[in-house]
Amino acid sequence: MTQAAFYRQFIVTAVGVLGLHGAHAENLADIYATAQLQDPTIKAARANFEARHEIVYQARGVVLPQIRLSGDATRSKIDSDSSDYEVTIEGYSYTASLEQAVFNLQAWYGYQQAEAIDAQAAAELSAAEQDLVLRVASAYFNVLRAAANLRSSQAEEAAIKRQLEQTEQRFEVGLTAITDVHEAQAAYDLTVVVRIQLENQLEIAFNALESITGERYEQLSGLSPSYPVVPAEPAAREPWVNAALESNFSLLSLTAAVEAAERNVSVQKSVYYPTVSLFAQYQREYTDDAPSLVVGGNTFQLQNTDQDTATIGLRLEVPLFSGGLNASRVRQAASEFDAARFNLDRVRLDLVQQTRSLFSLVMTDVERVRARRQALVSAQSALKATEVGYEVGTRNVVDLLQAQRGLYGTQRDLANARYDYVIHMLQLKQAAGRLGPDDVEGLNTWLRDADPVTDPPPT
Repeated sequence: MTQAAFYRQFIVTAVGVLGLHGAHAENLADIYATAQLQDPTIKAARANFEARHEIVYQARGVVLPQIRLSGDATRSKIDSDSSDYEVTIEGYSYTASLEQAVFNLQAWYGYQQAEAIDAQAAAELSAAEQDLVLRVASAYFNVLRAAANLRSSQAEEAAIKRQLEQTEQRFEVGLTAITDVHEAQAAYDLTVVVRIQLENQLEIAFNALESITGERYEQLSGLSPSYPVVPAEPAAREPWVNAALESNFSLLSLTAAVEAAERNVSVQKSVYYPTVSLFAQYQREYTDDAPSLVVGGNTFQLQNTDQDTATIGLRLEVPLFSGGLNASRVRQAASEFDAARFNLDRVRLDLVQQTRSLFSLVMTDVERVRARRQALVSAQSALKATEVGYEVGTRNVVDLLQAQRGLYGTQRDLANARYDYVIHMLQLKQAAGRLGPDDVEGLNTWLRDADPVTDPPPT
């Protein structure tokens, strides 16, 4: 997808979403549409692109014709004491000139360099647009993650509190030892600490989301439990790596930067070559009311001027010596070109490694979610069995508390695994240059208002 098409799709999606999602709890598409309009980072990226795009017009202007018009109007007063005369002469003149480069390698290479810089800026803008998708989605799902962990912690706290109360009652009637009360109290105190920490994490997650759009959200739609956690497609690593090498916008930006640096070497070397320009000039001069002068008994008639001059020709300029300035600039440009090439090689290697790692993470996340779901079923069964054993005296309170902690810990592990999968999949698509507004809409279809996440009140 070209940068222009990518940019248009983002804007169309943002405007459409603003009209579609106003009546419900805020969802990913709502917030993304707002971020498109209000996020300072993306607005700065767009302004930077527009500024650098002007370089093309500036470089083009150097190779196009240069037309100038100048003129002046004069009033001259001559006063001579020795000859006893005083005269005033009025006149005007104007000049129109045109110059067109016929042979100017520096200007031509400069225009090619400007086109490479423009391509670099376009790729950087597309990378920023993709980064906005990832930042918004990551911030949104981190809120959902924090909320899921908090709900699980609150449920665990309530369950252990009930267990503490039951243990205290059993101790009062002599059915259990004081050590069981202490165990339950310690477990309860720990859950309170964890719950407070998770409340703070939820507040931080909401703050991170607010920092993107500048708006505070009261409620967010939750992710459906039936959201499909499926392997990446294609389910092989190398196609993703190849896509990243071809389409990753950060890599494309650096590739264009290398081309711009290479063109700059040509620009600096071309200073040594002669330039040839075609020029044409038209000049008109006119003066009026020229008087007669009497000097030493002789009379002189000053002449009025009424003259047109037209000139056309070729101008050749050959640089001879600049004190070593040009040679130094060539060496500097060559070193900058080498640095750009080496930087591109480094980023390419890093991108390959990053893409492979993200692919492995996505595939691992799929297995983690599957295993966590099965572990949750097992933890629920284990808790029921432990509760029965505790009632009949075959299990003690420590076993019961461990089973409860195991259940709620598994719930949190499952929630974290699901949100890890969502974010890692988006990161993989970003690495491959495939992340876009469609991914926002795709995720948004799995969000629901039935179980919203609420912004906690400030403490």
